[in-house]
Amino acid sequence: MKLIRVATAVAAVALLGACSPTSGTAAVVDGRVLTTTEVENTVAGCASAIGVDKSQVNRSVIAQSLVLGRALAPLIEGFDQMPDDQILQVGQGIGIDTTPLLANADCNEFGRAAVLTNSLLQSLGAQGVAQALADTDITVNPQYGRFDPAQATL
Repeated sequence: MKLIRVATAVAAVALLGACSPTSGTAAVVDGRVLTTTEVENTVAGCASAIGVDKSQVNRSVIAQSLVLGRALAPLIEGFDQMPDDQILQVGQGIGIDTTPLLANADCNEFGRAAVLTNSLLQSLGAQGVAQALADTDITVNPQYGRFDPAQATL
């Protein structure tokens, strides 16, 4: 009986791995790959930026922010080229201080994505953001959650 449970667990893990877009892929946003290495580097960078151990940083939250940032950036022309000081001003305008996040090279994309997503949520509302994401092709590795376009969440 124990062997059957172990075999079932092994098969379930193998199936979960098979569901991921490709090995080493955290997500794919309109053909642009977000690697697990990028997520891990962002986790380490953000942990360093806020002075905590990286085990305290939720990888799914990091992945969600990076996915949403990449999916929503095209809504604001030139967002990817916007200087960090402008991102800081936008963040401060909506009550988010991302200074330590933007100052860390490995956490910068996360900080920018947090400002973008929260800014759009405030201006468009959750329904507007979900509608903006409706035509975006997003696939997420199950280890980071399941993307729910209606809620714009993982």
